[in-house]
Amino acid sequence: MASQRGGMKRILLVQTGFLGDVVLSTPVIAAVHQRHPGCELWMLVTPQAKGLLGADPLVAG
Repeated sequence: MASQRGGMKRILLVQTGFLGDVVLSTPVIAAVHQRHPGCELWMLVTPQAKGLLGADPLVAG
């Protein structure tokens, strides 16, 4: 990953697995947010998993 000094503003995390895979990947969201606090985090997930992340305050979309 590029450093924050490099101007990275948005990060896209891709998880197109099953619902359980999305649940197990949620610690990654927190870790990326902690490492890059000024970045906007986006998740690409299946339509079925969208509801799982809709309430996560760390995910912009």
